[in-house]
Formats: sequence, structure tokens, C-alpha cells
Amino acid sequence: MVNVTRKELLKEPDEFMTTTGKILKWIKENPKRSFTVIIVVVLVLGGGLGFYYWRTSREQAAMTAYIKAGSDVKLNADIARKYTDTKAGKLSKLRLAGFSYAKGDNAEAIKTANEFIDSWGSEDVLFYESMMIMAMGYMGQKDMAKAIDVLDKCIKGAPEVLRDQAMFFKAVALKSMGKKQDAMKILQGMVQEQPQSTEGKKGAPDENKGITSAYRDLAKITLSDMTTETGAGTDAK
Repeated sequence: MVNVTRKELLKEPDEFMTTTGKILKWIKENPKRSFTVIIVVVLVLGGGLGFYYWRTSREQAAMTAYIKAGSDVKLNADIARKYTDTKAGKLSKLRLAGFSYAKGDNAEAIKTANEFIDSWGSEDVLFYESMMIMAMGYMGQKDMAKAIDVLDKCIKGAPEVLRDQAMFFKAVALKSMGKKQDAMKILQGMVQEQPQSTEGKKGAPDENKGITSAYRDLAKITLSDMTTETGAGTDAK
């Protein structure tokens, strides 16, 4: 390795100092233009920080309002309208979809659930909860074909609890269409399939096992009733 003395190092050009010197020289030679550049930089930085502060404050205000709104339909509607671009505004849409379905307004439930799905942007449990509301809305309208199409998407991608729910209601939809054998096949699959273990999974609530079992218990009961209705005890095995 070649030894480099302190004197030789000092001779090497300092890139930072060289660049700084050029900038200072340009500022001295172009005072008006440099002033304009500085003003633009300050405005850009200030505008960015101001927007970030405004955005954060808006998100916090919206979430506070969302928590306080609870099951109040009017307050949730106000939040969805006033804070459309915030997370809380979008969650209010999901609440409103559930409220609409609960009171039997299937058309509004489908419309609002679809608006939430379009805006949420993440296929998480809330996304699939909204899909289930939409599917139930279609079933309420007796449009089983559309309901099954939505339910199939839930079966394919939803977490286990919602997947079981989707499978059960797909069987119900098929039965209402006169496709009992197809419905029974789905119910048989639910009864025979073993629940996925949540042991060791971070954030996996114990109550999920109970919910999953509830839908599979419903599948057993419905399958038993269908077998009795059709007298197809052998075929249902």
C-alpha cells in the first residue's frame, strides 16, 4: 500500500469546498436570480411540511369523529362525506353498508359496499367483510348468480372465518336455485375439512375457532335437513 503523507492529502481537492465555493461565487455574481431560487426552495419545503401537517391533522380529526360516531347512521354519513379521502371516511362507508343491509335496504348496501371496496385498496379482512355484505345484498334481491360470483371471490381469498361463511351461504344460494346436489357437496366439504390451526400465529384470536365451528355446525345441520328432505342418505355420504 502506498503511504500518503498529510501534506499530500492537503493537496487533494476537497469536492465539498470546491462545490460550495462555486455556488457562493454564482450567488455573488447573480444576486437577483439566487434570491428567486432561494424563495422557490423555501416555498416548496414549506408547502410540503404544511401539507403533511394538514393531512395528519385531518386523519386524526376524522378518526376521532369515527370513534365517537359509533352506530349513529347520520354521523357516519357525515364523516363519509366530509372525510372521503381519509381512512376513517372509508371505514364509515363500511359501517353504512352494514347498516343498510341490517335494515333491509339491499340496493344501498350493495352500492355502499362497492364504494368501500373501490376506495380501500387492500384485500384484508375489512375488504372481504364488505364483499360479504355485497353478496348478502344480492341474495336479499334474489340475484343468486351475482351473489355466488362475489362469494366465490371470498372463498378464494378471504381469511378462514369469512371463507367458511362464504362457503355456507354459497350452498344456501345454490339450494335456492334448485341445485341441491351442488349445495350438499359444498356442505360436505365444510364438514369434512379440518379447521386451520391458529396456534402460534401472531394476532390470531381464539374466538375465530368458535366462529369457524359455528358455520361448520350450521353446515352439518343444513346438510342433515337436506338429506332428510331428499331421502338421499346414501348419496350425501
